Amino acid sequence: MQRLAAAHPPVAVGELAVAALGRFLALVPVAAPVALALLAAECVAALDPLRAPLTEAEIAKRKPERLSPRARALLDRWGYPHVFEEFRFHMTLTDALPPEAQADWKARLTEAYLKSGAGPLTIRSLGILRQDGAAPFRLLARIPFGWSE
Repeated sequence: MQRLAAAHPPVAVGELAVAALGRFLALVPVAAPVALALLAAECVAALDPLRAPLTEAEIAKRKPERLSPRARALLDRWGYPHVFEEFRFHMTLTDALPPEAQADWKARLTEAYLKSGAGPLTIRSLGILRQDGAAPFRLLARIPFGWSE
């Protein structure tokens, strides 16, 4: 992880907006830069040896029967169907919402985000997180880009 972070300059993601991703709402880049997809792909490939093997329950949770053949192959090889060309950077804001509530929540979250004064996003570090079962993720370490021993 340290070698990976050391090799990267910050990645300017740019402005974010609230958008629907299926039944969820998330912050997504207005125009995702190529550098973001490249960083994500490098992280997946370089850090794969640290990933725990998928259990049958974890595979079932991803509903492999609904995935495209390519997404299923990514799930089988990399443990997640939305990597490489299937990757879409997002920061989830809600749980699944009923369709009739989505527009109202999107308007409310957009207003709150705009009032927050958050500017363009720049990624300046990598984080190591751990999740035990269904517990929330815990941040174990944050390694800034350009790190050195």
